[in-house]
Amino acid sequence: MKVTILNTQLKDLLAIATKFCVSRTSSLSSLQGGLLRAKNGHVEIIATNLNDFFFTKVKANVIEEGEGVCDIRHIVDFLNYLKPGDVTLSSSASTILIETEKTKGTFPIISSTDYPALPSFEGETLEFNENVLKNIQLVLLAASKDQARPVLTGVNFSYKQNVLYISATDGFRLSLISGAHEREFTSFTISAAILEEVIRLFGKKQLSMVISETEKFVKFVDGDTMIFSRLIDGEFPPFARVIPQEHRTKIIVNREELLRNIKLVSVFARDISSTAILEIKKEGMHLVPRGVERDGTDIFQEIQTYEGEETRVAFNFRFILELLNALDTETIVFESASPTAPGVFKIEGNDDFIHIVMPIRIEEAV
Repeated sequence: MKVTILNTQLKDLLAIATKFCVSRTSSLSSLQGGLLRAKNGHVEIIATNLNDFFFTKVKANVIEEGEGVCDIRHIVDFLNYLKPGDVTLSSSASTILIETEKTKGTFPIISSTDYPALPSFEGETLEFNENVLKNIQLVLLAASKDQARPVLTGVNFSYKQNVLYISATDGFRLSLISGAHEREFTSFTISAAILEEVIRLFGKKQLSMVISETEKFVKFVDGDTMIFSRLIDGEFPPFARVIPQEHRTKIIVNREELLRNIKLVSVFARDISSTAILEIKKEGMHLVPRGVERDGTDIFQEIQTYEGEETRVAFNFRFILELLNALDTETIVFESASPTAPGVFKIEGNDDFIHIVMPIRIEEAV
């Protein structure tokens, strides 16, 4: 293989590919790297951890076709310190040489004999418009990072009576968006980390995916870039059981003001229990950090709209903080049925989004 390519193009694409490699502690040495292939006037890049696959290609001056698997993380580190401009990649039986002007870097080749091929399958194509995608980040933040329960690390797509539901939960909170959808499909769960990467790379435009129930894979395509991900096995928790059907207290508050006040509470709560107590009264809401209620610390929040009963409910302030940071609305709606019932956060005038946060029992928070 011998090819000349722009340094920044190669570096940026390899940096994305590194996210799909296995860790350097893995015993699968070939999967610690990525496959570079010079072919038909392009450099192709493939990386995989066996559950997820990344493929892209970029135009280049291919002098000699060929391929090799190497530690692309190491190459990215090297390219980061080079000046902008063309670099030349050439391979031998054991190394890949990268050179520009008088600077050279040599990287060992890992055997590509057993390097996995990209998944090949037919499936059903599903498309979701930008109205659905604009709230997708609100769902992603509720997905679990704990691999002990893999199904909770994913985002579930389901369909019922011409409505699409996209949901995620980590067991402490649940985020759900919904929207009209004419085409029926079987429920499936996609890795939240992969979906986040897809949206970051492809943008929040119309999202198209190909689902294979037999191969248990999903494929995303945008131009010359493809991402494959294995569907997550397991039954996703039924979100309908968690959503309260009624409330006794409802308030509407300014989002930015609440965000600022939650940050103020966090100054006191983060070193104790990460718990903020919301005391909702007709004249306003008092935010009090757990464990210091009696020392005079009291953050006051104006309420724009108040309905129902006064109440007192406690939450992990980090969950509320993450939600408020992800929103870009002027106001936010909060509903509560009781101090022990899930708290419901909504966007005023938007019935397509709901965010549930499990409370901390009041007797535990005093």
